[in-house]
Amino acid sequence: MKKILLAFSVLLFFASCMDNDGDVQENGQFPLGNWTISESHENGFSLTRTESLPENNSGFSFRNNGKMTSRAMAGWCGTPPVAYADYAGNWSNTNGALRLNMGFWGGRNIQEWKVISSNDTGDIVRVELVSSEIIQD
Repeated sequence: MKKILLAFSVLLFFASCMDNDGDVQENGQFPLGNWTISESHENGFSLTRTESLPENNSGFSFRNNGKMTSRAMAGWCGTPPVAYADYAGNWSNTNGALRLNMGFWGGRNIQEWKVISSNDTGDIVRVELVSSEIIQD
């Protein structure tokens, strides 16, 4: 019993020393976690929380250190079959607006989002796209 307790204590010690500032918190507040675009609207879209980003769909993964990943089309052609790729970026929340600076196949996309509504559980969020600026490389 003492050996099990000692082993557990050592394991707990090492686990507490690990740096997890960049981890995605699945059950955290929006926008933390993984989100897939589930529906398009006139001025924005709806996001649905997912366990991971799907292979063949657009989505976003927000980490609590301000880093993010955008999964988007890998090229300019949208004719099926469409290939997707992951692009690094960062995000911030200022005065209730999300500001995203993320890569895409042709450069950078800087967007500002405003949350319009969410369901009771917070796993579906409707977002208005306030502004979008494309910077081509």
